[in-house]
Formats: sequence, C-alpha cells, structure tokens
Amino acid sequence: MQKAGVRHTKFLVASAKLPRDGTLLFGKTGTALQCDILRTLLYFDIFDYPLRSACLSLPLKNQIMQKDEYYFLKCRPETIVENRREKERRARLLWRIARLMARIVGGFPFVKAIFVSGELSKGVASEHSDIDFLIVAGIHRVWIVRTLCAAFKRVFLFNQKKFFCYNHIVSEHRLEVTERNIYTATEIVTLKPLLNTNLFEKFLQVNSWTKDHLANSSYQNPTVPNRPSGRPIIERIIDFLVPHTALDTIDHWLLKKWRRVWVYRYPSMTPAKRTELFRCTTDISTSYVKDFSARIMGEYEQRLIHYGLASDIATQGQYPEIFKYQPASH
Repeated sequence: MQKAGVRHTKFLVASAKLPRDGTLLFGKTGTALQCDILRTLLYFDIFDYPLRSACLSLPLKNQIMQKDEYYFLKCRPETIVENRREKERRARLLWRIARLMARIVGGFPFVKAIFVSGELSKGVASEHSDIDFLIVAGIHRVWIVRTLCAAFKRVFLFNQKKFFCYNHIVSEHRLEVTERNIYTATEIVTLKPLLNTNLFEKFLQVNSWTKDHLANSSYQNPTVPNRPSGRPIIERIIDFLVPHTALDTIDHWLLKKWRRVWVYRYPSMTPAKRTELFRCTTDISTSYVKDFSARIMGEYEQRLIHYGLASDIATQGQYPEIFKYQPASH
C-alpha cells in the first residue's frame, strides 16, 4: 500500500469533494475551515493533483485558482488540470488489465481477496505507472502466495511489474495496518476490491482507525466477484494431497528464503530499514524499495511549515488529524 511517490514518481490521492448541499465537510466554520481546506490542497498538491469542489474558492480566493471544476494552489500552472485528465484517460485502459490480472491471480491457491491500491485505485495513472495490488492470503499461506505470484510474473510477464505489482500481501486473520498516519489512511480508504467484497469490508472494519484522519470517507459497495463458497479446485487438490502441517512448514521455509533474497538484493540497506520496507512475518509480506510514506509525510510537513500551519504537528503529536477526505468513486 505504500507505493506512491512525489512529483516525478507516483502519487497516491484521489479527488476530494466538498458537499454540494453546503454542509461543511470539516465540521468547522470560518478560519478553521479555511485552514482545513488549505491543508487538503497542500497534501494533494504533493502529487500534482487538483481537486474538484463546489465551494473551495469561497473562503480562499487569495490562495487558490480554479479551472473548470478543478481547484489548485495559486502558485501552480493551469496545465496541472490537463495533466490530471490525461492520467484519468490512461487509467481507464489499465483498469481493464487490472481486472484481467485479478481474474487470473484469483484462481491461485490460497488467494482470498484482491484489492487495487496505489495510483490506479484513485482513478489515475502516470505514464510509467504500475498496477499495484494488495492481496489477502489464507492463514499461514502468505509466503506460498508470494512465491506463486513471483513465479507467475517471471514466467508469463517476463518479470515485468508494469501490470502486476504485488507489493503488499497479508493474512486473512491479520488485516490491521499498524502504521497510522494520513498517508496510510488515504491509501486504505481508496482501495478498490476486485475479488471478495466481503473480506474487503472486513478489512475496512478492522482498520476503522482511518476515521480519525478521514472522518468523511465512505465506501460504496461495487459490483465485483465474491469468493464462491467453495475453494479453487487447485487449492482443494493441494490440501487433499499435502497435509496442513507440511504446508505450514513450506510457508515458513519460504519466509526465511525471502528474507535472504532481500538481503542479497539490497546489501547496502541497513537491517532496520530493510525490516521496515520488506516486512517478513508469518502474516505479512511487503516490498517497498523506496520509503514513499516517509518522503510524502516529510514533504507535507514542509508545506505546512511554509504556510504557517506547522503548529498542528507539534500539538497533535504527528500530523493533523483534522485533515478530512471524502474519496470520489471511480
């Protein structure tokens, strides 16, 4: 879920819309509302992402610009709007590929759910964008699933991650995301399920802490395939032929093997940083070569300081929890 970047790499966020009926999205009035809107614009601007809103221009006429239905910081060129539209057009093609990949990978043994994350889940795609997936695996099957995904990518996709980047795999009984900030909250509430909406809703419930950051986020149940009551035939055959204890042993052996892979591939990385970016436990596997979360949160902090809003960081302990976001549906 961490995969996004700043400016010339990737970006994470989708359009935030203020209510058209005049209701205050942030639960505040006057100066407090102005500051909340400015914080929203500052965060989204990290990713060159103008926002759609019916009332952003009213309290901040001196700070923002409008082109058509889009709003952005006054210091940014108007071309930012056309850039977003182009990314939306590009995303429509990648969504077709994402659905195809989900149908294929959804037939792998021990795959319980598939969600699109990263840039595409926000309805946009940069020129060199990957299709990022968060995959939910069966209990004690995370590393078997990762290995199957790696084999599929190497054999059938010629080891290219453009259309299949599985950077986050979790076990179905450990769905909680422990890193809690505005970045991870935005990533969670904008996930798009492609397989098993029931498990996706459970994922959102387990991570209900996102409401502390994004109180107005909402989820509209899409029409996507749910996992049938029966398991994939390949999984049933494997379970019939191989004892569960043997599968548990294989999964643990693969975990240790992948740990060695990360050490071999990134020898210059400190053990602490490698552990942070390439999490290897029984219940979770992540592979984030670049620490996007820290970079984005650092960039956001610098913008708050520049606009005189840095006091929020000191008083709230981390980053402003009053940042409210309402994701658009795609």
